[in-house]
Amino acid sequence: MTKPEIKYTLHDSTLVAVSTGPRREVVFTIDLYPIFYPTRPRIRLRFGGIKNFDTVKRYVDEIRERHVGNGIDNFYMKKKSDGYWFFLDIDWFGLLRIHCSRMTMIEVESFEWEVMNHLPSPQSLRHFYYPGASTVGGRDGVIVRMEPNDDAPWIGTFAFGQFGSRGVTKVVPLPDRQRLCVVSRGAGYVVLASDPLTWEEIPFVPILD
Repeated sequence: MTKPEIKYTLHDSTLVAVSTGPRREVVFTIDLYPIFYPTRPRIRLRFGGIKNFDTVKRYVDEIRERHVGNGIDNFYMKKKSDGYWFFLDIDWFGLLRIHCSRMTMIEVESFEWEVMNHLPSPQSLRHFYYPGASTVGGRDGVIVRMEPNDDAPWIGTFAFGQFGSRGVTKVVPLPDRQRLCVVSRGAGYVVLASDPLTWEEIPFVPILD
């Protein structure tokens, strides 16, 4: 095993979820501490080929039975004669020791989204029309279902631009992993996934690419 890269400091981060996989693996979903990471990215810490899997699984099962949402005090690794060991210190549960063949840290989106061809029936989700973030109606446009990790899902209809075939249509998450850019036949909008009232219209029109 080559030396793994620990990309993020996990001190004072929050454990959101934990799961075990079929190939002696464990995945921790973690919200990083906002003082260190102001955009508060969410990461997945994955361990694979765990050699002390039975011990690790008992620890994980206890967390899942009692509570998820605890703080993480520390995370570090040590190289020993038998390979790399990882140490994860979680509030109320103590120090977890993991001996594994691989470890990865990846940043994940703070929300999921889906472009829809039509509104669902019956309609039970909050529905916002852009521009304006109105809830009482608006123009036809691109329909997107938004599902923030920490809030209720909602639907946005982003009005078509008046540019015909010249204007492009696309939906792209922004690098901060908090906002979505929707281009609807050349008219552009940016909306915060966790707050549909926080949005802006892109002033440059038509958007052609």
